Amino acid sequence: MSAQLMHFIFCEMVSAAADTGKSPVYRKSSLTRIALLSAMLAGVAPVLAHAENNDLPFDPALCGGPISTQPDPANLAAREDPATPVTIDADRVDYFGATQSYRFAGNVLLQQADQQLQADRIVFNQETSRADASGNLRYYEDGLTLWAEEGHLYFDVTRGALSTARFQFEHSYTHGDADEIIIEDSQRSRYRDVRFTTCPPDRTDWWLRGSELRTDREEGMGSARHAWLQFMGVPLFYTPYISFPIDDRRRSGLLAPSYRQSSRSGFDLRIPYYWNMAPNYDAVLAPRIVTRRGLMLDTEWRLLTRQFAAETDLQYLPDDDLYGDDRWLASLRMESPEERAIQWELDLNRVSDEDYLRDFGSGIASSSVSHLPSLAIASYQTLDLRVSAQAQTWQTLDQEVSSPYRILPRVRVDYNPAPIAAGLDYRLESELTYFDHANPSARDTGVRAHVVPTLSRTWDGLAYFITPSFAVSHTEYWLDRPDNSAAENPSSTIPIFSVEAGIFLERDFALGNRALMQTLEPRLFYLYVPEYDQSDQPRFDTRDSELTLGQLFRTNRFTGPDRQGDANQVSAALTSRVVDRQSGREHLSASVGQIFYLEDREVTINDALEDPTRNSSDIMAELRSQLPGGFNVFADYRWDPYDNRTRRSGLRLQYRPQPDAVINLGYRSRTERDSGSRELEQTDLSFVWPIGARWHAIGGWRYSLLDNETLEQFAGFEFDNCCWSFRLLAREYVRDLDREPEREVMFQLEFTGLADVGRSVQDFMIDAVTGYRPRR
Repeated sequence: MSAQLMHFIFCEMVSAAADTGKSPVYRKSSLTRIALLSAMLAGVAPVLAHAENNDLPFDPALCGGPISTQPDPANLAAREDPATPVTIDADRVDYFGATQSYRFAGNVLLQQADQQLQADRIVFNQETSRADASGNLRYYEDGLTLWAEEGHLYFDVTRGALSTARFQFEHSYTHGDADEIIIEDSQRSRYRDVRFTTCPPDRTDWWLRGSELRTDREEGMGSARHAWLQFMGVPLFYTPYISFPIDDRRRSGLLAPSYRQSSRSGFDLRIPYYWNMAPNYDAVLAPRIVTRRGLMLDTEWRLLTRQFAAETDLQYLPDDDLYGDDRWLASLRMESPEERAIQWELDLNRVSDEDYLRDFGSGIASSSVSHLPSLAIASYQTLDLRVSAQAQTWQTLDQEVSSPYRILPRVRVDYNPAPIAAGLDYRLESELTYFDHANPSARDTGVRAHVVPTLSRTWDGLAYFITPSFAVSHTEYWLDRPDNSAAENPSSTIPIFSVEAGIFLERDFALGNRALMQTLEPRLFYLYVPEYDQSDQPRFDTRDSELTLGQLFRTNRFTGPDRQGDANQVSAALTSRVVDRQSGREHLSASVGQIFYLEDREVTINDALEDPTRNSSDIMAELRSQLPGGFNVFADYRWDPYDNRTRRSGLRLQYRPQPDAVINLGYRSRTERDSGSRELEQTDLSFVWPIGARWHAIGGWRYSLLDNETLEQFAGFEFDNCCWSFRLLAREYVRDLDREPEREVMFQLEFTGLADVGRSVQDFMIDAVTGYRPRR
């Protein structure tokens, strides 16, 4: 901007004030685009905004309400609108021709939209393009307030400084100060003796401090020297130098360390480093010190291209001090983009030994894995056609368990077009699979083809439906069999006929002031499948399925196509629901069902699971209830009417009045058919419950009544103080009932807006306590 134009603008402003007695007003021009404090804040905003954007949502119950509301989008738009006026108020305006400078003095207020700059005095030198503001300097915009004793700025090069500055994000509690803010240019700035926190101003429990902080908006990076975290007045963490991102761009750097203490492995410290190699691929390298085992390396590699996304996990522990050998894990996961017509997925997994997951997993789930799967699958789907190919292999970890068959490969074609003539629905399911085994000299291997075309027709109305269906199941094999006398090309072709019908009845009623509706939904399913001798067919992936309510309406009582169960039976079920007529919420659902056999079943796998000569199945019932006040109930029950005993039962009660308060009680049992003895009986209790506004108690207990042994128990507490939280939890669990229980202590110290320290106890709470959701 030329000196003549600058002089003209200021003269017009002074003239307007003198002539009208009002505040000068002008439209946004090239001058106001680099208005005084906007340029000063160009260096401050990146760090403050980054701290704010990473701030976790705070809980008004802990912190009180926000100082002000969230920034109004209308104000943000007004700042960028060229038509938005800028006004200047001052008690006195002077122009000094000798120095070519202007002085605004006395209650100076510069305002545009929601942005306000206040100072006792502002002096602008036209020749040097320097503006000095001093005395009670205050800048405000929706959501941010900044104070300083004085400051200056060179408009021509966007360079300047603020002295003794303080800042406050007003819709949260992020605030801090710096002895000096030096603006080097529009992209780079420096801060001396800076600190900030997310604690309320009257309870600053922690500060993040640094002797010098630099930011580079162009690179999206910041760095600090002699940075330390001070908690309760005590230095908690110090580093002579650290770099960090100030925007959403990924940057290499250290991540928060995690550690745990367990009775089996000792102290386990993991220090991850994030390596941002390129925009589409990165890695996490995590050295891990396990005191009783040695030095370990965990790595995770990610790659994203237009053709696929890939993630690789590699873990390596040389010469495990307890195990006496090298330990490792390798995992590769790849998948195609969702928008591609052909979808594919690859999941490969291997470990060094059968105890690896037991030693480095987390609890019973990982230790109970007998076979580690690797899978590749591809599929193509249109509106009525789906074609897929799959290959699957296994690494057997439990040598006492027989290895499953490898699928090399399986091709499926499913066709389900729109209804054809006369309202008939046609569906085709087909597959071709090659089964291989690690021990082909003892197990059948070969190819299986399976095709099931189905025709059905549905008649329905508002309160009923009836669907007859006819299908043909054809299965054929081409086998290599250790028994030379067994058929190498067995096959079966079996017709399947079924009729399903249901009625929907409903009535309205009121309970207190609640308008409710109750439904009554009887359902019948007749199934006829003639008996066909399939004893010469192998069993690659077929077994008995446990009878449930959902199984009542299936056409095959086995899980795979190696066996098609014969049937002449009627399934009957009755469901009743209670629904809120206004909200549509289902308060209660109760179902009961049973199969009535008109003939004995001849095709069986394990008679011990289900007696094929009985005239009816066990009676199955389920109850689900969601009651007002946070009470939820789920119960399932299976009764054997022949032996007059319970075969399976389960009950889960939940009280959840709010997301961070939940109590779960559970019981489940299962009885063997032959002996009538219990094969499983367990109870469990888990809870997270607030004790006052800031404390939560955490606990859980899972107990085997059958073995008279505790399977898992944990207890701890959580303290949340608005800007920081602390969680401590002790846990004891068994990976194997024949081994001593393992114990570990987990803790987590979390600073709102910063990384947390320690293992995530909150993640464990979410997994272990059904229904728990953290407050923030």
